[in-house]
Amino acid sequence: MIADAPLDPAAAEFDRLRLVAIVESSDDAIVSKDLDGTIRSWNPAAERIFGYTADEMIGGSVFTLIPPELHDEEHALLDRIRRGEHVAHYETERVRKDRRRIRISLTLSPLLDSRGRLIGASAIKRDVTAQRSLEQQLQQAQRMEAVGRLAGGIAHDFNNLLTVINGLTLLTLPRLEEGTRERSNLEQVAKAAERAAALTQQLLAFSRRQLAEVEVLRVNDIVLGIESLLRRLLGEQIALDTRLAHDLGGVRANRVQIEQIIMNLAVNARDAMPEGGSLTIQTENVDLGGLFVHERLRLEPGPYVVLSVRDTGQGMDAVTQANIFEPFFTTKAPGHGTGLGLATVYAIVQQAGGAVYVYSEPKLGTVFKVYLPRVNGGSGVAEPGSLAPIVEMARTDGRTILLVEDEPGVRAFAAQVLEEAGYQVQQAASGEAALELVATVAEPIALLLTDVVMTGINGRVLAERLRVLYPKLCVVYTSGYTEDVVLRAGVTAEGVAFLQKPFTPQSLLERVRQSLSGGRE
Repeated sequence: MIADAPLDPAAAEFDRLRLVAIVESSDDAIVSKDLDGTIRSWNPAAERIFGYTADEMIGGSVFTLIPPELHDEEHALLDRIRRGEHVAHYETERVRKDRRRIRISLTLSPLLDSRGRLIGASAIKRDVTAQRSLEQQLQQAQRMEAVGRLAGGIAHDFNNLLTVINGLTLLTLPRLEEGTRERSNLEQVAKAAERAAALTQQLLAFSRRQLAEVEVLRVNDIVLGIESLLRRLLGEQIALDTRLAHDLGGVRANRVQIEQIIMNLAVNARDAMPEGGSLTIQTENVDLGGLFVHERLRLEPGPYVVLSVRDTGQGMDAVTQANIFEPFFTTKAPGHGTGLGLATVYAIVQQAGGAVYVYSEPKLGTVFKVYLPRVNGGSGVAEPGSLAPIVEMARTDGRTILLVEDEPGVRAFAAQVLEEAGYQVQQAASGEAALELVATVAEPIALLLTDVVMTGINGRVLAERLRVLYPKLCVVYTSGYTEDVVLRAGVTAEGVAFLQKPFTPQSLLERVRQSLSGGRE
Protein backbone atom coordinates (compact mmCIF):
# COMPACT_ATOMS: atom_id res chain seq x y z
CA MET A 1 0.00 0.00 0.00
CA ILE A 2 1.23 3.48 -0.87
CA ALA A 3 0.70 6.06 1.89
CA ASP A 4 -1.12 9.33 1.12
CA ALA A 5 1.19 12.22 0.29
CA PRO A 6 1.51 14.67 3.19
CA LEU A 7 -0.67 17.79 2.91
CA ASP A 8 1.28 20.84 1.87
CA PRO A 9 0.84 23.39 4.71
CA ALA A 10 1.21 26.27 2.29
CA ALA A 11 -1.52 24.88 0.02
CA ALA A 12 -3.79 24.28 3.01
CA GLU A 13 -3.29 27.86 4.19
CA PHE A 14 -3.99 29.13 0.68
CA ASP A 15 -7.27 27.15 0.54
CA ARG A 16 -8.26 28.47 3.97
CA LEU A 17 -7.59 32.08 2.95
CA ARG A 18 -9.51 31.59 -0.29
CA LEU A 19 -12.49 30.22 1.64
CA VAL A 20 -12.34 33.17 4.03
CA ALA A 21 -12.25 35.58 1.07
CA ILE A 22 -15.30 33.91 -0.47
CA VAL A 23 -17.24 34.17 2.78
CA GLU A 24 -16.18 37.78 3.36
CA SER A 25 -17.09 38.92 -0.18
CA SER A 26 -20.39 37.06 -0.45
CA ASP A 27 -23.58 39.06 -1.04
CA ASP A 28 -25.43 36.54 1.12
CA ALA A 29 -25.24 36.39 4.90
CA ILE A 30 -23.09 33.39 5.89
CA VAL A 31 -23.45 32.51 9.54
CA SER A 32 -22.42 29.55 11.71
CA LYS A 33 -24.11 28.66 14.99
CA ASP A 34 -24.17 26.04 17.69
CA LEU A 35 -27.14 23.70 17.96
CA ASP A 36 -28.57 25.84 20.75
CA GLY A 37 -28.59 28.86 18.42
CA THR A 38 -25.43 30.59 19.68
CA ILE A 39 -23.80 32.46 16.78
CA ARG A 40 -20.10 31.67 16.12
CA SER A 41 -19.37 33.53 12.87
CA TRP A 42 -20.92 36.55 11.11
CA ASN A 43 -19.75 37.81 7.72
CA PRO A 44 -19.98 41.42 6.34
CA ALA A 45 -23.11 40.61 4.29
CA ALA A 46 -24.85 39.55 7.52
CA GLU A 47 -23.97 42.96 8.98
CA ARG A 48 -25.44 44.69 5.92
CA ILE A 49 -28.62 42.60 5.77
CA PHE A 50 -29.49 42.53 9.47
CA GLY A 51 -27.86 45.75 10.71
CA TYR A 52 -25.89 44.11 13.55
CA THR A 53 -22.08 44.09 13.63
CA ALA A 54 -20.11 40.90 14.18
CA ASP A 55 -19.14 42.10 17.67
CA GLU A 56 -22.82 42.49 18.53
CA MET A 57 -23.84 39.05 17.30
CA ILE A 58 -20.95 36.58 17.83
CA GLY A 59 -21.63 34.80 21.10
CA GLY A 60 -25.22 35.99 21.07
CA SER A 61 -28.38 34.09 20.16
CA VAL A 62 -29.80 33.68 16.68
CA PHE A 63 -33.23 34.14 18.27
CA THR A 64 -32.45 37.88 18.40
CA LEU A 65 -33.24 37.88 14.66
CA ILE A 66 -36.36 35.73 14.84
CA PRO A 67 -39.89 37.06 15.45
CA PRO A 68 -41.37 35.53 18.64
CA GLU A 69 -44.09 33.70 16.73
CA LEU A 70 -41.40 31.92 14.65
CA HIS A 71 -39.26 30.59 17.54
CA ASP A 72 -40.86 27.14 17.27
CA GLU A 73 -40.02 27.13 13.57
CA GLU A 74 -36.32 27.74 14.36
CA HIS A 75 -36.30 24.95 16.94
CA ALA A 76 -37.77 22.60 14.33
CA LEU A 77 -35.06 23.59 11.83
CA LEU A 78 -32.32 22.92 14.40
CA ASP A 79 -33.89 19.50 15.10
CA ARG A 80 -33.58 18.68 11.41
CA ILE A 81 -29.89 19.62 11.52
CA ARG A 82 -29.42 17.32 14.55
CA ARG A 83 -30.83 14.51 12.40
CA GLY A 84 -28.21 15.28 9.76
CA GLU A 85 -30.67 16.80 7.28
CA HIS A 86 -29.91 19.57 4.79
CA VAL A 87 -32.47 22.40 4.48
CA ALA A 88 -32.45 24.26 1.14
CA HIS A 89 -34.18 27.53 0.14
CA TYR A 90 -36.50 27.70 3.11
CA GLU A 91 -38.35 31.05 3.13
CA THR A 92 -39.17 32.77 6.38
CA GLU A 93 -39.04 36.14 8.13
CA ARG A 94 -36.32 37.75 10.18
CA VAL A 95 -36.12 41.04 12.12
CA ARG A 96 -33.39 43.60 11.48
CA LYS A 97 -31.79 45.72 14.18
CA ASP A 98 -34.08 48.62 13.17
CA ARG A 99 -37.07 46.25 13.84
CA ARG A 100 -38.00 46.12 10.19
CA ARG A 101 -39.06 42.65 9.06
CA ILE A 102 -37.49 41.18 5.97
CA ARG A 103 -38.12 38.07 3.93
CA ILE A 104 -35.17 35.70 3.62
CA SER A 105 -34.35 32.49 1.77
CA LEU A 106 -32.48 30.19 4.18
CA THR A 107 -30.18 27.27 3.42
CA LEU A 108 -28.97 25.24 6.44
CA SER A 109 -26.30 22.53 6.48
CA PRO A 110 -24.87 20.37 9.33
CA LEU A 111 -21.48 21.64 10.49
CA LEU A 112 -19.00 18.83 11.32
CA ASP A 113 -15.61 18.87 13.07
CA SER A 114 -12.46 17.12 11.80
CA ARG A 115 -13.68 13.82 13.26
CA GLY A 116 -17.06 14.03 11.57
CA ARG A 117 -18.97 14.95 14.72
CA LEU A 118 -21.93 17.34 14.49
CA ILE A 119 -21.04 20.60 16.22
CA GLY A 120 -23.51 23.07 14.77
CA ALA A 121 -25.00 24.46 11.58
CA SER A 122 -23.90 26.74 8.79
CA ALA A 123 -26.53 29.06 7.34
CA ILE A 124 -26.68 31.02 4.08
CA LYS A 125 -29.34 33.73 4.24
CA ARG A 126 -30.45 35.74 1.22
CA ASP A 127 -32.66 38.85 1.50
CA VAL A 128 -35.53 38.30 -0.97
CA THR A 129 -37.79 41.07 0.35
CA ALA A 130 -37.56 43.25 -2.77
CA GLN A 131 -37.95 40.25 -5.07
CA ARG A 132 -41.09 39.06 -3.30
CA SER A 133 -42.51 42.58 -3.34
CA LEU A 134 -42.04 42.75 -7.12
CA GLU A 135 -43.65 39.33 -7.51
CA GLN A 136 -46.64 40.44 -5.42
CA GLN A 137 -47.00 43.57 -7.55
CA LEU A 138 -46.88 41.45 -10.70
CA GLN A 139 -49.46 39.04 -9.31
CA GLN A 140 -51.72 41.94 -8.38
CA ALA A 141 -51.34 43.41 -11.86
CA GLN A 142 -52.17 40.03 -13.41
CA ARG A 143 -55.25 39.64 -11.20
CA MET A 144 -56.45 43.12 -12.10
CA GLU A 145 -55.80 42.42 -15.77
CA ALA A 146 -57.88 39.24 -15.60
CA VAL A 147 -60.72 40.95 -13.77
CA GLY A 148 -60.38 43.88 -16.16
CA ARG A 149 -60.96 41.64 -19.15
CA LEU A 150 -64.02 40.22 -17.42
CA ALA A 151 -65.22 43.75 -16.65
CA GLY A 152 -64.80 44.73 -20.28
CA GLY A 153 -67.13 41.98 -21.46
CA ILE A 154 -69.66 42.74 -18.74
CA ALA A 155 -69.50 46.47 -19.47
CA HIS A 156 -70.29 45.95 -23.15
CA ASP A 157 -73.49 44.02 -22.54
CA PHE A 158 -74.45 46.01 -19.46
CA ASN A 159 -73.98 49.36 -21.18
CA ASN A 160 -76.12 48.26 -24.09
CA LEU A 161 -78.90 47.30 -21.69
CA LEU A 162 -78.56 50.52 -19.72
CA THR A 163 -78.72 52.58 -22.91
CA VAL A 164 -82.12 51.11 -23.66
CA ILE A 165 -83.42 51.19 -20.06
CA ASN A 166 -82.28 54.69 -19.23
CA GLY A 167 -82.92 56.12 -22.68
CA LEU A 168 -86.50 54.95 -23.05
CA THR A 169 -87.20 55.96 -19.45
CA LEU A 170 -86.05 59.52 -20.11
CA LEU A 171 -88.05 59.63 -23.33
CA THR A 172 -91.22 58.48 -21.59
CA LEU A 173 -91.02 60.58 -18.40
CA PRO A 174 -92.05 63.93 -19.94
CA ARG A 175 -95.17 62.31 -21.36
CA LEU A 176 -96.49 61.27 -17.95
CA GLU A 177 -98.48 63.61 -15.74
CA GLU A 178 -96.72 65.07 -12.70
CA GLY A 179 -97.66 63.48 -9.38
CA THR A 180 -98.91 60.19 -10.78
CA ARG A 181 -97.72 56.87 -9.42
CA GLU A 182 -96.61 55.84 -12.89
CA ARG A 183 -94.32 58.85 -13.22
CA SER A 184 -92.94 58.34 -9.72
CA ASN A 185 -92.18 54.70 -10.50
CA LEU A 186 -90.44 55.62 -13.72
CA GLU A 187 -88.37 58.27 -11.95
CA GLN A 188 -87.13 55.55 -9.59
CA VAL A 189 -86.19 53.43 -12.61
CA ALA A 190 -84.19 56.36 -14.01
CA LYS A 191 -82.34 56.83 -10.71
CA ALA A 192 -81.55 53.12 -10.49
CA ALA A 193 -80.24 53.13 -14.07
CA GLU A 194 -78.06 56.13 -13.24
CA ARG A 195 -76.55 54.31 -10.26
CA ALA A 196 -75.99 51.22 -12.40
CA ALA A 197 -74.19 53.33 -15.00
CA ALA A 198 -71.94 54.79 -12.29
CA LEU A 199 -71.08 51.27 -11.12
CA THR A 200 -70.16 50.29 -14.67
CA GLN A 201 -67.87 53.32 -14.90
CA GLN A 202 -66.13 52.15 -11.72
CA LEU A 203 -65.58 48.74 -13.27
CA LEU A 204 -64.09 50.36 -16.36
CA ALA A 205 -61.91 52.69 -14.31
CA PHE A 206 -60.38 50.03 -12.07
CA SER A 207 -59.70 47.82 -15.10
CA ARG A 208 -57.82 50.81 -16.61
CA ARG A 209 -59.76 50.61 -19.86
CA GLN A 210 -62.11 53.51 -19.61
CA LEU A 211 -61.97 55.82 -22.61
CA ALA A 212 -61.53 59.19 -20.92
CA GLU A 213 -60.80 62.68 -22.17
CA VAL A 214 -57.46 63.80 -20.76
CA GLU A 215 -56.48 67.43 -20.17
CA VAL A 216 -53.92 69.40 -18.22
CA LEU A 217 -55.61 70.49 -14.99
CA ARG A 218 -54.84 71.53 -11.43
CA VAL A 219 -55.82 69.30 -8.54
CA ASN A 220 -56.42 72.37 -6.34
CA ASP A 221 -59.22 73.52 -8.62
CA ILE A 222 -60.91 70.13 -8.38
CA VAL A 223 -60.64 70.02 -4.59
CA LEU A 224 -62.14 73.52 -4.32
CA GLY A 225 -64.85 72.62 -6.82
CA ILE A 226 -66.14 69.70 -4.75
CA GLU A 227 -65.28 71.00 -1.27
CA SER A 228 -68.89 71.84 -0.35
CA LEU A 229 -70.00 68.41 -1.58
CA LEU A 230 -67.27 66.78 0.52
CA ARG A 231 -68.43 68.60 3.65
CA ARG A 232 -71.97 67.33 3.16
CA LEU A 233 -70.65 63.85 2.46
CA LEU A 234 -68.51 63.76 5.63
CA GLY A 235 -71.20 65.14 7.92
CA GLU A 236 -70.94 67.37 10.96
CA GLN A 237 -68.89 64.91 13.03
CA ILE A 238 -65.88 65.07 10.72
CA ALA A 239 -63.87 68.27 10.27
CA LEU A 240 -62.48 68.90 6.78
CA ASP A 241 -59.19 70.77 6.47
CA THR A 242 -57.72 71.65 3.06
CA ARG A 243 -54.06 72.64 2.75
CA LEU A 244 -53.47 73.45 -0.90
CA ALA A 245 -50.09 74.53 -2.26
CA HIS A 246 -50.44 77.93 -3.93
CA ASP A 247 -47.87 77.10 -6.63
CA LEU A 248 -49.16 73.62 -7.44
CA GLY A 249 -48.23 72.31 -10.88
CA GLY A 250 -50.60 70.74 -13.37
CA VAL A 251 -51.29 67.07 -14.07
CA ARG A 252 -52.43 65.36 -17.24
CA ALA A 253 -55.55 63.46 -16.29
CA ASN A 254 -59.31 63.20 -16.61
CA ARG A 255 -61.21 65.67 -14.41
CA VAL A 256 -64.00 63.26 -13.48
CA GLN A 257 -61.51 60.55 -12.56
CA ILE A 258 -59.57 62.88 -10.24
CA GLU A 259 -62.86 63.81 -8.59
CA GLN A 260 -63.53 60.09 -8.25
CA ILE A 261 -60.18 59.55 -6.52
CA ILE A 262 -60.90 62.29 -3.97
CA MET A 263 -64.47 61.16 -3.35
CA ASN A 264 -63.51 57.49 -2.92
CA LEU A 265 -60.73 58.31 -0.48
CA ALA A 266 -63.03 60.66 1.44
CA VAL A 267 -65.77 58.03 1.69
CA ASN A 268 -63.27 55.45 2.97
CA ALA A 269 -62.00 57.94 5.53
CA ARG A 270 -65.52 58.77 6.68
CA ASP A 271 -66.33 55.08 7.17
CA ALA A 272 -63.12 54.70 9.21
CA MET A 273 -64.29 57.45 11.60
CA PRO A 274 -67.75 56.35 12.82
CA GLU A 275 -67.34 58.42 16.01
CA GLY A 276 -66.07 61.47 14.12
CA GLY A 277 -62.61 62.91 13.57
CA SER A 278 -60.80 65.03 11.03
CA LEU A 279 -59.92 64.67 7.36
CA THR A 280 -57.06 66.64 5.85
CA ILE A 281 -56.61 67.06 2.09
CA GLN A 282 -53.22 68.43 1.14
CA THR A 283 -51.47 69.13 -2.15
CA GLU A 284 -47.81 69.81 -2.83
CA ASN A 285 -45.11 69.72 -5.50
CA VAL A 286 -42.32 67.18 -5.02
CA ASP A 287 -39.26 66.14 -6.99
CA LEU A 288 -38.68 62.42 -6.57
CA GLY A 289 -35.49 60.51 -7.08
CA GLY A 290 -33.25 57.88 -5.57
CA LEU A 291 -33.99 54.79 -3.55
CA PHE A 292 -37.46 55.82 -2.30
CA VAL A 293 -38.80 56.11 -5.83
CA HIS A 294 -37.32 52.78 -6.88
CA GLU A 295 -38.24 50.66 -3.86
CA ARG A 296 -41.46 52.20 -2.56
CA LEU A 297 -43.29 53.77 -5.49
CA ARG A 298 -41.81 52.20 -8.63
CA LEU A 299 -41.87 55.59 -10.36
CA GLU A 300 -39.43 57.29 -12.67
CA PRO A 301 -37.49 60.09 -10.94
CA GLY A 302 -38.86 63.54 -11.71
CA PRO A 303 -41.43 66.18 -10.75
CA TYR A 304 -44.76 65.07 -9.28
CA VAL A 305 -47.89 66.51 -7.72
CA VAL A 306 -48.87 64.81 -4.47
CA LEU A 307 -52.47 64.65 -3.27
CA SER A 308 -52.58 63.50 0.36
CA VAL A 309 -55.75 62.41 2.16
CA ARG A 310 -55.19 61.88 5.89
CA ASP A 311 -57.76 60.74 8.47
CA THR A 312 -57.75 60.18 12.22
CA GLY A 313 -59.76 56.98 12.00
CA GLN A 314 -59.39 53.37 13.02
CA GLY A 315 -56.38 52.65 10.83
CA MET A 316 -55.47 49.31 9.25
CA ASP A 317 -53.26 46.38 10.14
CA ALA A 318 -50.63 45.01 7.77
CA VAL A 319 -52.90 42.25 6.43
CA THR A 320 -55.62 44.71 5.48
CA GLN A 321 -53.13 47.10 3.87
CA ALA A 322 -51.80 44.26 1.71
CA ASN A 323 -55.27 43.71 0.21
CA ILE A 324 -56.92 47.13 0.05
CA PHE A 325 -56.33 47.65 -3.68
CA GLU A 326 -57.69 44.23 -4.60
CA PRO A 327 -60.92 44.43 -6.61
CA PHE A 328 -63.96 43.44 -4.52
CA PHE A 329 -61.96 43.37 -1.26
CA THR A 330 -63.83 45.22 1.48
CA THR A 331 -63.83 45.36 5.27
CA LYS A 332 -67.36 46.75 5.34
CA ALA A 333 -70.44 44.79 6.27
CA PRO A 334 -72.38 43.02 3.49
CA GLY A 335 -74.42 45.53 1.51
CA HIS A 336 -72.28 48.49 2.60
CA GLY A 337 -69.42 48.33 0.12
CA THR A 338 -68.63 47.02 -3.37
CA GLY A 339 -64.89 46.64 -2.85
CA LEU A 340 -64.26 48.77 -5.93
CA GLY A 341 -63.46 52.14 -4.35
CA LEU A 342 -59.73 51.75 -3.70
CA ALA A 343 -59.29 49.41 -6.67
CA THR A 344 -60.68 52.24 -8.79
CA VAL A 345 -58.29 54.75 -7.21
CA TYR A 346 -55.35 52.43 -7.85
CA ALA A 347 -56.30 51.85 -11.48
CA ILE A 348 -56.92 55.53 -12.29
CA VAL A 349 -53.58 56.55 -10.79
CA GLN A 350 -51.72 53.78 -12.60
CA GLN A 351 -53.36 54.80 -15.86
CA ALA A 352 -52.17 58.37 -15.30
CA GLY A 353 -48.58 57.20 -14.81
CA GLY A 354 -48.58 57.72 -11.04
CA ALA A 355 -48.54 55.68 -7.86
CA VAL A 356 -50.41 55.39 -4.56
CA TYR A 357 -48.60 55.15 -1.23
CA VAL A 358 -50.48 54.25 1.96
CA TYR A 359 -49.35 54.35 5.57
CA SER A 360 -51.61 53.25 8.40
CA GLU A 361 -51.50 51.87 11.90
CA PRO A 362 -54.42 50.51 13.95
CA LYS A 363 -56.08 53.28 16.00
CA LEU A 364 -53.67 55.90 14.60
CA GLY A 365 -55.36 56.75 11.31
CA THR A 366 -54.41 56.43 7.67
CA VAL A 367 -52.79 58.59 5.01
CA PHE A 368 -53.06 57.98 1.28
CA LYS A 369 -50.60 59.80 -0.95
CA VAL A 370 -51.40 59.95 -4.66
CA TYR A 371 -48.38 60.79 -6.86
CA LEU A 372 -49.16 62.15 -10.35
CA PRO A 373 -46.57 63.30 -12.92
CA ARG A 374 -46.32 67.11 -12.89
CA VAL A 375 -46.67 69.09 -16.12
CA ASN A 376 -46.89 72.76 -17.02
CA GLY A 377 -50.20 74.52 -17.45
CA GLY A 378 -53.62 73.76 -16.09
CA SER A 379 -57.24 74.73 -16.41
CA GLY A 380 -59.43 76.85 -14.22
CA VAL A 381 -61.52 75.98 -11.19
CA ALA A 382 -63.96 73.15 -11.77
CA GLU A 383 -67.56 73.91 -11.02
CA PRO A 384 -69.55 71.19 -9.28
CA GLY A 385 -71.48 69.21 -11.87
CA SER A 386 -75.22 68.66 -11.97
CA LEU A 387 -77.61 66.68 -14.07
CA ALA A 388 -78.90 68.82 -16.92
CA PRO A 389 -82.52 68.51 -17.97
CA ILE A 390 -83.42 66.68 -21.15
CA VAL A 391 -82.96 68.99 -24.10
CA GLU A 392 -85.96 70.00 -26.10
CA MET A 393 -86.03 68.01 -29.31
CA ALA A 394 -86.28 70.91 -31.71
CA ARG A 395 -86.92 70.17 -35.38
CA THR A 396 -83.83 69.98 -37.58
CA ASP A 397 -83.31 70.49 -41.28
CA GLY A 398 -84.05 66.82 -41.84
CA ARG A 399 -80.55 65.67 -42.78
CA THR A 400 -80.04 61.93 -43.16
CA ILE A 401 -78.21 59.89 -40.53
CA LEU A 402 -77.00 56.35 -41.11
CA LEU A 403 -77.36 54.44 -37.82
CA VAL A 404 -75.35 51.23 -37.61
CA GLU A 405 -75.77 49.22 -34.39
CA ASP A 406 -75.81 45.44 -33.87
CA GLU A 407 -77.88 45.58 -30.65
CA PRO A 408 -81.57 45.84 -31.71
CA GLY A 409 -82.74 47.60 -28.53
CA VAL A 410 -80.06 50.28 -28.72
CA ARG A 411 -80.68 50.76 -32.45
CA ALA A 412 -84.43 51.21 -31.94
CA PHE A 413 -83.93 53.68 -29.07
CA ALA A 414 -81.36 55.80 -30.94
CA ALA A 415 -83.52 55.82 -34.07
CA GLN A 416 -86.54 57.02 -32.08
CA VAL A 417 -84.58 59.89 -30.51
CA LEU A 418 -83.14 61.02 -33.83
CA GLU A 419 -86.42 60.75 -35.73
CA GLU A 420 -88.32 62.71 -33.07
CA ALA A 421 -85.64 65.39 -33.37
CA GLY A 422 -86.40 65.65 -37.09
CA TYR A 423 -83.60 63.65 -38.67
CA GLN A 424 -84.09 61.13 -41.44
CA VAL A 425 -82.69 57.84 -40.13
CA GLN A 426 -81.49 54.87 -42.13
CA GLN A 427 -80.80 51.81 -39.96
CA ALA A 428 -78.45 48.85 -40.40
CA ALA A 429 -77.48 46.00 -38.07
CA SER A 430 -73.95 45.54 -39.45
CA GLY A 431 -71.27 47.18 -41.53
CA GLU A 432 -72.04 44.93 -44.47
CA ALA A 433 -75.76 45.75 -44.29
CA ALA A 434 -74.92 49.46 -44.11
CA LEU A 435 -72.88 49.32 -47.34
CA GLU A 436 -75.73 47.53 -49.10
CA LEU A 437 -78.21 50.07 -47.75
CA VAL A 438 -76.39 53.21 -48.95
CA ALA A 439 -76.49 51.90 -52.50
CA THR A 440 -80.28 52.18 -52.40
CA VAL A 441 -80.57 55.53 -50.56
CA ALA A 442 -81.17 58.51 -52.80
CA GLU A 443 -80.49 61.34 -50.33
CA PRO A 444 -76.87 61.97 -49.25
CA ILE A 445 -75.75 60.67 -45.87
CA ALA A 446 -74.74 63.60 -43.62
CA LEU A 447 -73.61 61.63 -40.57
CA LEU A 448 -72.66 58.08 -39.69
CA LEU A 449 -73.55 57.00 -36.13
CA THR A 450 -71.90 53.61 -35.68
CA ASP A 451 -70.88 51.17 -33.01
CA VAL A 452 -67.10 50.70 -33.02
CA VAL A 453 -66.78 46.95 -32.57
CA MET A 454 -69.01 44.77 -34.73
CA THR A 455 -68.67 41.35 -36.29
CA GLY A 456 -67.28 41.66 -39.79
CA ILE A 457 -66.75 45.26 -40.91
CA ASN A 458 -66.12 47.40 -37.84
CA GLY A 459 -67.04 51.04 -37.40
CA ARG A 460 -63.68 52.49 -38.46
CA VAL A 461 -63.50 50.49 -41.69
CA LEU A 462 -67.12 51.35 -42.46
CA ALA A 463 -66.41 55.07 -42.01
CA GLU A 464 -63.40 54.88 -44.34
CA ARG A 465 -65.42 53.18 -47.09
CA LEU A 466 -68.34 55.57 -46.79
CA ARG A 467 -66.07 58.61 -47.04
CA VAL A 468 -65.16 57.50 -50.53
CA LEU A 469 -68.81 58.14 -51.42
CA TYR A 470 -69.36 61.06 -49.01
CA PRO A 471 -66.07 62.99 -48.53
CA LYS A 472 -67.68 65.42 -46.04
CA LEU A 473 -69.30 62.68 -43.98
CA CYS A 474 -69.43 63.33 -40.24
CA VAL A 475 -68.87 60.32 -37.96
CA VAL A 476 -69.87 59.65 -34.36
CA TYR A 477 -68.60 56.41 -32.83
CA THR A 478 -70.36 54.68 -29.93
CA SER A 479 -69.22 51.79 -27.79
CA GLY A 480 -70.01 49.93 -24.60
CA TYR A 481 -66.64 48.21 -24.82
CA THR A 482 -63.60 49.38 -22.95
CA GLU A 483 -60.69 51.45 -24.19
CA ASP A 484 -58.26 48.74 -25.24
CA VAL A 485 -60.88 47.09 -27.47
CA VAL A 486 -61.79 50.44 -29.00
CA LEU A 487 -58.17 51.30 -29.68
CA ARG A 488 -57.53 47.94 -31.30
CA ALA A 489 -60.36 48.77 -33.69
CA GLY A 490 -58.30 51.76 -34.85
CA VAL A 491 -60.26 54.54 -33.14
CA THR A 492 -58.03 56.88 -31.14
CA ALA A 493 -59.13 58.96 -28.18
CA GLU A 494 -58.13 62.31 -29.70
CA GLY A 495 -59.87 64.00 -32.60
CA VAL A 496 -62.82 61.63 -32.68
CA ALA A 497 -66.49 62.20 -31.87
CA PHE A 498 -67.05 59.39 -29.39
CA LEU A 499 -70.23 58.64 -27.46
CA GLN A 500 -69.80 56.26 -24.53
CA LYS A 501 -72.65 53.89 -23.75
CA PRO A 502 -74.93 54.14 -21.93
CA PHE A 503 -75.95 57.42 -23.54
CA THR A 504 -79.06 59.53 -22.94
CA PRO A 505 -81.31 61.25 -25.49
CA GLN A 506 -79.65 64.54 -24.57
CA SER A 507 -76.06 63.31 -24.91
CA LEU A 508 -76.89 61.60 -28.22
CA LEU A 509 -78.45 64.71 -29.74
CA GLU A 510 -75.76 67.03 -28.43
CA ARG A 511 -72.97 64.88 -29.87
CA VAL A 512 -74.73 64.55 -33.23
CA ARG A 513 -75.36 68.30 -33.45
CA GLN A 514 -71.78 69.13 -32.45
CA SER A 515 -70.44 66.83 -35.13
CA LEU A 516 -72.74 68.17 -37.83
CA SER A 517 -71.92 71.77 -36.98
CA GLY A 518 -68.17 71.16 -36.85
CA GLY A 519 -67.72 69.06 -39.95
CA ARG A 520 -65.65 65.91 -39.62
CA GLU A 521 -65.10 64.35 -36.21
